[in-house]
Parts: sequence; structure tokens; C-alpha cells
Amino acid sequence: MRTARGSDTIRQSEGEEAVGRQMDREPAELDHFRVILQAYMDRKGLRSTDQRRLIVDTFFHADNHVSIEELLAQVRARDPRVGYATVYRTLKLLTECGVANERRFGDGL
Repeated sequence: MRTARGSDTIRQSEGEEAVGRQMDREPAELDHFRVILQAYMDRKGLRSTDQRRLIVDTFFHADNHVSIEELLAQVRARDPRVGYATVYRTLKLLTECGVANERRFGDGL
């Protein structure tokens, strides 16, 4: 996740061979990730909201690494009411359930 402290990004879980190329996903693979996320949310007692689904769908269709700010801009293009905290918490859920990996790149220097 990219934060004010550095340039961290999130990317979808998969083998390292995909780094640097667009994430081409099969619908069955995306459905599998959604099932994993939903099972995790069920265990945590969390609801699947329209905003959360929009964030997840946008993330799944993003190219390779994506920062919170980049994802937020893409999501807000479809729903301007989505806030930074909602995107951050959704990405945290994706990493906690193993659907995404957090990458920390420091300050880029």
C-alpha cells in the first residue's frame, strides 16, 4: 500500500514471473479470489458492500502494482463517494486473506 510515508504498492497474489506485465486474469481465477475474500470476511463478521465490491473489482482489473492513490482515483471515477479509508481498509482485507501482497518500496530514493 502506498502511504504518505513511502511508495508502497499492492499487487494481486501470484508467482513472481508476472512482475512487470499486465495482470491477465481468467474469470475462474477472479471468482476463486472473491470466494477466498468472502470467506475471510464472513469469518470476521464483515459485510460485502457496494463500495467494497467496486474497490475489489477495480483492483482485480488493474495493471500489476497499484498504489492506494492510483486505485482511489480509478474507483472515484466510478463512484466519487468512496473515501481513502475505505480503499485502505479493503486493500488491508485483501492482503490479510492472501489475495494480494503488499510491497514496500521505501521513499523511492
